[in-house]
Amino acid sequence: MHLSPRGPCRAMGGTSETKAQAVVRLTLVHGGILIASLLAVLGALLSRPLLSVLGAGLMFFESIPLISSFAWLTVLVSGLLLLAARENAALQGSVRIGTRLIGSLGGFAALMYLPLLLAGPPLFLVFLVIALAFVAIVGWWPAPRVRNEIFNDAQRC
Repeated sequence: MHLSPRGPCRAMGGTSETKAQAVVRLTLVHGGILIASLLAVLGALLSRPLLSVLGAGLMFFESIPLISSFAWLTVLVSGLLLLAARENAALQGSVRIGTRLIGSLGGFAALMYLPLLLAGPPLFLVFLVIALAFVAIVGWWPAPRVRNEIFNDAQRC
């Protein structure tokens, strides 16, 4: 509980949480971030894009409880993990679907926050929308093989 008698806002406020609730919250959020990082690093080292995409998805969903603080950073890391998955091996089947799903969620969330961004947002919201747009772009950007085919077809014309 905090009280600011001499500040511009004379208000009382606080949060209520038991020790058990705090332990569960900290374990789920920070433990989930560690597991997501471990999955993504293993996926990059073993050239298994499925592990990297799982880590990216878990990191993306870990940003939900952090939405009012540093969620933009976990969303940005999620996009970087998707980028690492794309560079290691070709994305096919369920890995491609997972990548596109995360990209779609990122794009939808960026569009959802856009009106708030135009209303004079706090700085973290600007970073969040940029990170969400990055995730959407990485999730839907064509694979290098497809880009090269499009480029080669354009040169032949």
